[in-house]
Amino acid sequence: MTDRIPTKVLANGAIRYGVYDDSGALLRYEYIKPEDEPTVEGTPLNVAALYSDAVAKIHGLTSAAVPSDGFTAAARLTGWQKLAGYTTAGTYTWTAPDMYGDGRSYDIGILVIGAGGSGAAFSGIGTNSTFNATRVFCGGASGRSVSYVLTVTPGNTYSAVVGAGGTAVLAANTGSLSAWITPLAGNDGGSSAFNGKTALGGCGGGCGSLSSGDYTRGANGGQGSAANGGGSASASHINYYGGYIGQYNGVTADGVTYPAECYNPFEARLILGAGGGAYGNLYPSTGIPTATASAGGKSPVTGLGGGNAVASTVSGAGVTGATGGEPGCGGGAAVQTNGGTAKSGAGAAGAVYIYAKGVAV
Repeated sequence: MTDRIPTKVLANGAIRYGVYDDSGALLRYEYIKPEDEPTVEGTPLNVAALYSDAVAKIHGLTSAAVPSDGFTAAARLTGWQKLAGYTTAGTYTWTAPDMYGDGRSYDIGILVIGAGGSGAAFSGIGTNSTFNATRVFCGGASGRSVSYVLTVTPGNTYSAVVGAGGTAVLAANTGSLSAWITPLAGNDGGSSAFNGKTALGGCGGGCGSLSSGDYTRGANGGQGSAANGGGSASASHINYYGGYIGQYNGVTADGVTYPAECYNPFEARLILGAGGGAYGNLYPSTGIPTATASAGGKSPVTGLGGGNAVASTVSGAGVTGATGGEPGCGGGAAVQTNGGTAKSGAGAAGAVYIYAKGVAV
C-alpha cells in the first residue's frame, strides 16, 4: 500500500481541485484546505495509519498489500477451528473450499484417529475346586493417531477413510463345565487415513489366567489398556486415558501406549481412552463365583472415553460391556462367572478431523 503524492500543493497544505461544468469542461482550479479549527486533529488517512509496511511484513505480505489483503492474512493467523469431521466408518471425499475468497492455496490441520479395539469376553460356570482359576479379561486399546499440516488448493479433492471399531465378541455358557477354558479375545479396530497418511486401529483385549501363570498383557494402541483386567476403577484409580503409560510388573505388562498420539494439537486437549478390564473366579475358596469390572479411561473434561467393563455372578444373566464413547476409544470387557452370556463392548469408530485458521465458529 502506498500514499498518494500530489504535485499541486501550496505551502499551507491546500491541495488543488478542478471545477467543471456539466459537460465535463474544466472551468478553473481552486485550492482547498480544511479551516474548521478542530479541537482534535484525529488520525490521518495514510499508509502509516491504515496498513503500514511493518504490519504487512508481520502478515507475510509485501508493501504492495492493501488493507483487504491484511484482513485475510490476519484471519489466517487466528487459532485453528474445526472445518469438517468424519466419525462414521466409511470412505469420504473432501473438496477444499475457497476459504478466504482469494483462490490461493492455504494450510489445513489434519487429525486422523484409528478405530478402537473391542474388549475380551468370558462366560463360565464351575462347581468344584478344579475350576479355582482367576480369569482376566482386558479392555480394547484405543486407536492410534497422526496429526499434520497440509497445504491444499481450492477445488482439489482429498480422500478420507474412517476405520470401523473392533466388533464385539459374545461368550455364552448355558451349563457346560468346559466352556470356561476358551475365553474370547477382542477384535482389532480398523485403520483410518487422509490423503494417504494412516493411523492404525487399536488392538482387541486379551485374556488369560492368573492362577495358572498365563498372565494377560494389555492391548496395544494409542492408549494401551491395563493388564490383568484393570482399568480406571482398579485399586490404583489409574485413568487409562490421554497417554497414561502403564506399569510393568514382572511378567505382566499394560499395553504399549504412544502418549504423543493421545493429544489433539489443534484443540490443545487430550484424547483417546482404553476400555475397562474385568476378572473373575468360577470357584474360589468360598465356593461362590466372583467377578469384578473396571471403568474405561475417561476424559476428565467430557467424561467420555473408553467403554466400561461389565461383570456378573447372577446365574444365567446376560451382560454387555460398553462401546467406546469417543472416536477411536476401546470397548470394555465382559465376564460372567455363573453361566449366561457375556458380550464385550465394541471399539468406537475412528475419525478424520480437518481444521483451518480464520474459520467462523
